[in-house]
Amino acid sequence: MTTARTDRRAILDVAQLKTAMDITKSTEDDYLEDLLRGISANIETYLSRDVARTQHTSEKVDGDGTDTLLLVPHLIDVATIVNDTTTVASDDFEWYADDGEIVLTDGTVFTKGRKKITITWVSGWEHNEVPADLQMAASLWCQHVYNKQKKDQISILSVSAGDESTSYISGMPRDVREMLQPYRVRRYA
Repeated sequence: MTTARTDRRAILDVAQLKTAMDITKSTEDDYLEDLLRGISANIETYLSRDVARTQHTSEKVDGDGTDTLLLVPHLIDVATIVNDTTTVASDDFEWYADDGEIVLTDGTVFTKGRKKITITWVSGWEHNEVPADLQMAASLWCQHVYNKQKKDQISILSVSAGDESTSYISGMPRDVREMLQPYRVRRYA
């Protein structure tokens, strides 16, 4: 899915992160903002969905010849749909926020083919409505990276005494992955 996104925000804001990390100075606010945006983008990629409110403008998606189109879960709004070359009236479709599903109700189908449907929609959660466990996951991952980069701490996953083997954590921390798992979108063709 090719996306023209605007209005991109982080899963939580710098003030929330600073509170969680017990940081009172503002000298690192720019770094923390960049860190939050990067972690938020990684979380959304892992989940295959928008968490922070995201405006998708005139995005082209594939049609499959059915009356149902699957976007991403937690739709906030569906503004316009152009089915091939025909604009679909707002009373000729229904959308379901939790499933990310749009259903044509006028007896037509979405034109089959690559990039035949053009849609403008908003998905994710408004900033003050992002589920607490998603905010906690973003905060924990940010803290992990901050501690690793800023304080020169290295996270150790396991240590073996016999052959002196040490494993280091890289990428997404295990507890963060476990917190995100229920929100992960799985689509099967």
